[in-house]
Amino acid sequence: MKTFATLFPFLRPEHIDKDVGKIPSLLAKRGYDSMLVGIERDGVSYPKMTMKLGLLKPGGLRGHLEMNVLSFLQSQSAKIDVLNLYHLRRDTIFYGQWYKKHNPQGLLYLKMDSYNEELQRGVRYSSNFFKNLYFKFHANKFLKAADLVSVENKEGLSLLKRSYPKHAQKMIYLPNGVEKRLIQKGSKKPVILSVGRMDDPVKNYDLLLDVIPQLDNDDYSFVLIGRGHEERAEQFFSAYPEMRNRVTFMGPIRDRKKLFAQYAKASIYVQPSLHESFGLAMAEALCHGCYLVGTTGMSAFSDLSNDGEYGICIDPHEPESLKKALQSLITKRKGGIPDPQSVATFGKEQFVWETIADKLAEEIELRL
Repeated sequence: MKTFATLFPFLRPEHIDKDVGKIPSLLAKRGYDSMLVGIERDGVSYPKMTMKLGLLKPGGLRGHLEMNVLSFLQSQSAKIDVLNLYHLRRDTIFYGQWYKKHNPQGLLYLKMDSYNEELQRGVRYSSNFFKNLYFKFHANKFLKAADLVSVENKEGLSLLKRSYPKHAQKMIYLPNGVEKRLIQKGSKKPVILSVGRMDDPVKNYDLLLDVIPQLDNDDYSFVLIGRGHEERAEQFFSAYPEMRNRVTFMGPIRDRKKLFAQYAKASIYVQPSLHESFGLAMAEALCHGCYLVGTTGMSAFSDLSNDGEYGICIDPHEPESLKKALQSLITKRKGGIPDPQSVATFGKEQFVWETIADKLAEEIELRL
């Protein structure tokens, strides 16, 4: 049995339902002895998993590197057939080289999880010119040592290949996804849904909450789910008490079945984020037949919306852009929006974890 280890030092419980946890979990079901490795944090516990969980004690830093991660790789690399790392970061490029030093025959797999804007301007490791050159040198060494690099969106893949043409043959498109077994069927209601951290400025909820009261809307209700809902609700209803019957604020829904039931009821999903490397909630909404409203800051929006067939892209800095898009969709309620079944079919064809894991397993087997 081959061993697959995902090393993610910044591991937290919320990562278990994202790519960091899903990939090793699904590969475990495909015959791998999978392990998820991170740094132990006081007071943090994790749910039961189908893979092993390795929590390393904090051992102090050597520069920007965790000492106990280096020790782990030194002692365990020879037993790891595939090491999976995330982000082309300062620590990642050295952890990957350390793994290859102790297991030259092992397969090093990097999942980029990057923003296209960052790839367009070039990854910057330090504001110091000479330090940046130093880290870029080691990034190239890392990519030379790497066996497989995946990018979550097609434009990002093209950008990365242009930036590192010598290593282009190692790079593949591999999106994030949704577990097929969790996708629910439901009767669509006139609901516009949004799921995200409402207290995070990057999620840009100021834009959405400024636009909602301006809409000519007698049909659709808004449901907003996520952390920071209480403060947002208090501020919003203080300014717009007449909207209490039109807008519902809900806290984070940890139970995936309950969360997915909300997607199944909604007709439209809106994410006003300034930036998203992928936008997993968009994929979840898509697989439940929701028409998408995303932004130019979302690296994967073109892929998720099938080049605009199943969604509309707005400027996250322009309230009028979002207002115009939502007003148009509200007006089109009785026609003009793609059939939810067609939307869901596309989502399940392109963004289901089971299919994505099969493709990754094939790519790994080709290189082992």
